[in-house]
Amino acid sequence: EIERAVEHEQGARLKAETEHLSTVQRRLQAHEELTGRKLEALQAKQDDSLATLSQEVEAKMVAERHTSQRALEDLAKELRDTDAVAAQEISGLDSFCGKLVKEVKDLESRLSIEVERQTTEL
Repeated sequence: EIERAVEHEQGARLKAETEHLSTVQRRLQAHEELTGRKLEALQAKQDDSLATLSQEVEAKMVAERHTSQRALEDLAKELRDTDAVAAQEISGLDSFCGKLVKEVKDLESRLSIEVERQTTEL
């Protein structure tokens, strides 16, 4: 009878251990499922954050591109305006130089006439 009691005790322990292992296995499986769901949720959140960040970067790049383009257009207009002013000033200087050349030639001519007149008087 002691043998039977020992066998019964061993069977009960084995059954309890089996139930315990089964419970641990179910808890482990539930934990794995929960961990998997949390990992999927984190992955989705990360994907959303990455998409948002990409959109923000793209928007900033577009804004910077527009700002740069406007600055270049303003600079081009300023250069065209400066070029037009310079062309007017050059035209004015050409006219002034032409008048100076004419005056110098007139003075040379009058000087030549005066020199010739004084030479003939002597």
